Amino acid sequence: MSATVLVHDGGPTEEALFDFRAGRLHPEAAQWIADHVHGCRRCGVTMGRLDAVQEALEPPPEPPFMRQSDITAVRHRLDRGRRVPWRQMAWGACVGAIAGFLLVFGLHRHRAPVADNVAFALLSRQGAADLEVGDDHAVAEAKMQLPAGGWLTVAPHSRVVAMWAGARVAVEGGVTGARVQLAESRAKIRRLAL
Repeated sequence: MSATVLVHDGGPTEEALFDFRAGRLHPEAAQWIADHVHGCRRCGVTMGRLDAVQEALEPPPEPPFMRQSDITAVRHRLDRGRRVPWRQMAWGACVGAIAGFLLVFGLHRHRAPVADNVAFALLSRQGAADLEVGDDHAVAEAKMQLPAGGWLTVAPHSRVVAMWAGARVAVEGGVTGARVQLAESRAKIRRLAL
């Protein structure tokens, strides 16, 4: 619309009526247009059309408490997405417990056997006796232990008494002496070599 289009001769322009309706006019000009529209039928009809257009373009008024209701609904939807239902938590706990049970008992069942070495401990010695482990030699004394692979040499007419996993072992030197090797010393396999 052009700014110079008058509603009628001697009346205000259409742009002046738009500015009046929007509240953009100087107070004196707004008062003159208000008085004129009240007394002029053609300007009153034009203002009625402007009011109808403005009313159609205005968004509908928001019902009371609608904004708070919408915010609460959105919060509930967001919280619902974050919450884990109790049934899912219960199933998760059950699956975790079963997995832990299987892991513990599976590892226990398939665990490699621990080297359960059995001590060959000397209790007493009568006469001369020698312990030999590799290149090391020592005089056999009470409370010493002979490791697997080690040798016990008992001189003639001497004797050594040892404990070997609850068994009492006596090595007699006899007339010529004795030499004993502790080949293996485990709970299930024990071997001496003479």
